Amino acid sequence: MSEPEPNGQQGTVTSTGWRTWGTLGSLFLVSAGFIAYAIAPASVLPLFMDTFAVEKPAASASISAVFLTWALLQIPGGYLLDRFDNRYPVFLGTGVFVLASVTGLLTDSYTVFLLTRLLSGASAVFIVVGSVNILGRILPENRKPIGLGIFIASPPFGVAIAQFSGPLIAERYGWQAAILVYTLVAVFGLVVSVALLRQPVRADGRVTLSQFVAALQNRSILFVSTASFCTYAIWTFLNTWMPTYGTEVLGIELVAAGAATALVPLAGIVSRPGGGWLSEKLGGRLQPVILTSFLASILFLYLLSSAPSPTTFAILLGLTGGAVNLAVGLYLVYVNTLADSSTQGTSLSVLLTFSQIGNLVAPLVGGWLIANVSWTAGFGFAAGLAVLGVILIVLAPATN
Repeated sequence: MSEPEPNGQQGTVTSTGWRTWGTLGSLFLVSAGFIAYAIAPASVLPLFMDTFAVEKPAASASISAVFLTWALLQIPGGYLLDRFDNRYPVFLGTGVFVLASVTGLLTDSYTVFLLTRLLSGASAVFIVVGSVNILGRILPENRKPIGLGIFIASPPFGVAIAQFSGPLIAERYGWQAAILVYTLVAVFGLVVSVALLRQPVRADGRVTLSQFVAALQNRSILFVSTASFCTYAIWTFLNTWMPTYGTEVLGIELVAAGAATALVPLAGIVSRPGGGWLSEKLGGRLQPVILTSFLASILFLYLLSSAPSPTTFAILLGLTGGAVNLAVGLYLVYVNTLADSSTQGTSLSVLLTFSQIGNLVAPLVGGWLIANVSWTAGFGFAAGLAVLGVILIVLAPATN
């Protein structure tokens, strides 16, 4: 079992030893715990509304609040990650999230609760982007696709855990207990990562303002980031509108339609690392796997829009979710490859900002098209995003 060894560049450490994979596992738990916390109110909304005496729009704001500050602060946070040892922002960000979570559980004021959610969202850039930055620097080159693919499976894992376990925990112990459990998962991951990350993990040089601006204008990274926007928008479109499609068009009970839609994030738990595995089998090439993801998505979206039965609908949702998720982890490797070594944090923040915008835009545009045009237009919007993704990846520079 090998300890991390410097690879010849200041501030960069690589290893194939147990510490590297233990760090991957611990940061996976931090991320999954945070994502489960972020989405947790969705699975227990009626109990949540009763506690604070609020209606659905106000209650749903508790979820949006986390993602709002996350999106707004992502690029400034990436700049800070490029200037400091990434271990400390990750540790501090997780600590802030834990403090905000516990405070939110102790308050009777919904306003204070929302403020704690905004604060936890502000810490997300350090938790998620910082973790990706750390793993991108300690994983050996030939293991980055599968390593980062495993890590980026933490968000759908966190969503699935929250959706399935939240109601069960809340029924017995209250919705606060569910949020506390997810927070404790992140605490456990933090403790392990603190114990394992012994050496500094920082950029090879402190990023200058001109380098920061150049990173924001890097055409290649913008191409890949826009492709990621397309992937995340399709993923969110499916998660947002497929339960309604199942009930309105196919006549499925809402509970059953929701369970079928849960196959989309569940497929990502397997598909995201699977994309990394396929890339490794192709000698580290990224574009063929991402293109496969988009092309398969176009096919499955077409079939999904004309699914003849609930069973076929569920099967196609799983296949579509698997196809869309196949590319997600590879975007992280792609940007790490294209970015200057001193601006990887900033570049990853650009990528994830575009991804978050995709999450925000898809429900709105998709919903408008469905309400004002047709379900066919909604599916066409998702398929059009996949076509745009194909064009962008064809134009993006090769990585191998």
